[in-house]
Amino acid sequence: MGFKVAGASNWLKETFDFKREGSGTERLRYLYHCQFHLEFPKREELIREVVEQEVLSRQNASFQGFGVALRLGCYLLSQYRNPADIPLFFEAKFANFDTVCGFDSEFIFVALADQTQEYLEAKHPEILEKLVARCGKAIGAPENGVEDFLASYSRWFPSDPGTMTDWAWYQLFTDIDEVELAKHHFEAWLKDAPDNEATWKSAKRALEEQNDYKRALLYAQRIEAQKTDLWDICSELRDVLKLQVENRDWREASETVSRLASHMDTFDGWHNIGLGRMIIHQAFRLASQTPREKIARYAIETAMGWMEHCDVAFNTLKESVAAAEKWAPELVKKLSSLLVAEAKRIEAR
Repeated sequence: MGFKVAGASNWLKETFDFKREGSGTERLRYLYHCQFHLEFPKREELIREVVEQEVLSRQNASFQGFGVALRLGCYLLSQYRNPADIPLFFEAKFANFDTVCGFDSEFIFVALADQTQEYLEAKHPEILEKLVARCGKAIGAPENGVEDFLASYSRWFPSDPGTMTDWAWYQLFTDIDEVELAKHHFEAWLKDAPDNEATWKSAKRALEEQNDYKRALLYAQRIEAQKTDLWDICSELRDVLKLQVENRDWREASETVSRLASHMDTFDGWHNIGLGRMIIHQAFRLASQTPREKIARYAIETAMGWMEHCDVAFNTLKESVAAAEKWAPELVKKLSSLLVAEAKRIEAR
């Protein structure tokens, strides 16, 4: 049976019914159970099925990416060291653009290490061809060895629940939508965490995940107050502005836009890069969300000025049109034309 943590009674899954429970959260819930109970019989076949489902999900999802389930599933399956799983690990690596760039290819080599190339030449030459084309050279086992690679994963996913920190439990329960358990372990972690910027950043991110924007804002403001470099100040003020809008702190948000404008007038490092685009987006979001005309029109005017130095993304243009339709009808035509042009550009790629 699943052990209890902080009052949990049955959050782990001992079985998995693919006909009933095909969601990513349920797959991950089962894999977390396997993380702590890998010795159970007949576990290998089910883990393999879960990984197969996760690979299909990564191949077909509109938001490609890859998450905890693919990493954990491949790690657990790799511990059986079955060469027959090499094609599955290859599929995981090449499931989408994000997995090609960021998912660990080392899983392909766990079963056979330096003998992997010989195995692929005999059994799966098409996989070997693609790997060599990707690497531009002969393939080989992980530079620091298979065991070091697996050891790094064992630190992320320990088999002994007694070694899990409150922060690790918080992340686990967040992943499987156990909200109250996640909050419990977050608060336990926060109580004993050092009072420094690293803690503030982690706490801010966690509180945003919990939709506790008021407390998240307090940490964002503490972080911003420590900064002296203009880039860092503007980056942190962007977070402050975002959270003020979430909190519906309209006057304070408008003051933050004013502070940003004052800083951004003094340097051009934000021109046509992500920092500038994100700040512009938050200014338009303030304008589209606030019920106060004066604040909205100030945010729109300021964002339009910034756009003279910075192109913006499709979603920002959508936000700008929404704001203009509400508060600045004289700008709707101009912003709508930019939105249409950006949509055509994306479609033509």
